[in-house]
Amino acid sequence: MSLCYDGFDQDLSVRSLGDGVGSEVEGFMLEWTEVRTQDVVLRRQPDHIFCEEIAVSALLAPLQFQDKDPLPRDVLMKVCIKKAGYDSVLRFDCRAFCCDKDQLLPWTTMETNDGGIGSDFTIRKAYCSSSVDYLGKCKSVGPIFSSLDPQLQKALKDYLVVRGITPKLTNFLLEHLHRKEHSQYVNWLRTMEGIVANISPPNPGSTYVSTGRSASLATRTNIFFSSAAKSKPIDHVLKLFHLLPARDTVTWNTAISACLRHCRVDAALRLFVDMLLASSPAPDAITIRLVLRAFSEANYSRLLPQIHAYVLKLQEQLPPSELTVLHTCLLNSYRKFGYVELAHKVFCGMPDQDVVTFTSMLTGYVQDGRHVEALRIFQGMVESGRFRLNEHVYSCALRACAGNSTLYDAQQIHAHVLKSGMASDVFTGTSLVDLYVKCDEMECARRAFLGISEPSVVSWNALMAGKLDGDEEIMLFGHMRSLGLVPDHMTFANRDLALWTSLISGFSRIGESEAALKLYVRMVTEASVEPPNHYMFSAVLSSCAQIAALEEGKQIHAQ
Repeated sequence: MSLCYDGFDQDLSVRSLGDGVGSEVEGFMLEWTEVRTQDVVLRRQPDHIFCEEIAVSALLAPLQFQDKDPLPRDVLMKVCIKKAGYDSVLRFDCRAFCCDKDQLLPWTTMETNDGGIGSDFTIRKAYCSSSVDYLGKCKSVGPIFSSLDPQLQKALKDYLVVRGITPKLTNFLLEHLHRKEHSQYVNWLRTMEGIVANISPPNPGSTYVSTGRSASLATRTNIFFSSAAKSKPIDHVLKLFHLLPARDTVTWNTAISACLRHCRVDAALRLFVDMLLASSPAPDAITIRLVLRAFSEANYSRLLPQIHAYVLKLQEQLPPSELTVLHTCLLNSYRKFGYVELAHKVFCGMPDQDVVTFTSMLTGYVQDGRHVEALRIFQGMVESGRFRLNEHVYSCALRACAGNSTLYDAQQIHAHVLKSGMASDVFTGTSLVDLYVKCDEMECARRAFLGISEPSVVSWNALMAGKLDGDEEIMLFGHMRSLGLVPDHMTFANRDLALWTSLISGFSRIGESEAALKLYVRMVTEASVEPPNHYMFSAVLSSCAQIAALEEGKQIHAQ
């Protein structure tokens, strides 16, 4: 593997003798051509015709597909024009592409050797930038180029053509960059052939398939492709994938995984469809897991039933542990898209249900608002006696009770929580507090709150959401502040004017005038309550008087 990496790095670090540096194209001098980034820079100095310095930076655009075939890659160009004596630079972001004469834009004049195929370019952005590092990244300011008047768009393109951005230059860039890319992949394939041809399995128990002393062609290809997929840009990986001489299921999985790793979900799904259309190889459990992950990331659910059918087809060939993982992934996908009934169908059809699948099904029912079914799942987990329940399971079950306002079920679950020693957990304890508050059992809510080892802001909010008198609310709020916890928007949610008045008056009475004023500001700016009345103004002005806050008092007086 290290030899492969050394070969790639060597290939990317040296400059080819035939790269054309120093040659001239349409008056532009080819300054440098970077193999690693596929970048090319050309520059034309001012002359007696144009008193401008013009620089062009170009590289290949990302790989695109039509159906399952890769399309010829376009060239992205940055054209920068700087007049002598000016600090700013006029910059154009363009895209050059191969095209037929029949597809050219109306104002394009194309001259080719054979009269049929040539190149054209379009302007995507036009703007001014600083003259410092003007070929680098720059934020464009101004209208979208396509929204400009068509005549102005044509005039700007003619402006570039007159300054040398001609079909001859775009032809050169397309040919040069594609030839360089092709030579790089040929070198990589030769590296694979020369370095991994004699790779043998590292030990007799290796999972690599071998024939005699050396590994099979598919295995050697996968070793090479896997190393490239982990270190190369995704467009290079996809291009290399289509050049590989042998591709098995592992190769396809590596390519799909690389697409997902680079957030190219569309390319991953396209590869999966191509794999299904091909006669061989067939997708395996790993392929299905990758595809379900792609569905989740792309918010795409239309093919889930087909994937489910394929899983049913595979289940006779897979070991139970792998089949359980596959079913769990499918269940989670159904649950994510809101197909709870289909998720339950997968759940019931699983030969071996574990704590992960039970928890996933429980979560799905709670999120769908089906609290009775969620409690049945929880009861099944408890009655099986096979699982050690964690804080997430208890939290989901308690949320189901809260949604149903079933005090009896809540007390039963509370007993399980106490028995398991999870009552001090902040998630489980907060769920208990929230449940008892919704059931209007404030004494039980207080006891559950006191049982939490380190209450969070959410825990305090859950308790203060209950029916508390003003003095108790002031005490809790003050205690919360003394612990260094910062109230959030939920701390003050659903509080009416009377409660706000109680809080502010209470803080004013105990000498916390600054806290009272901060509460008043928060009420005015964030809370949705009716306008302050004379009781509220009296409490706030009293706080201003205590700390001699004259300016604040004047503002409140004006209100």
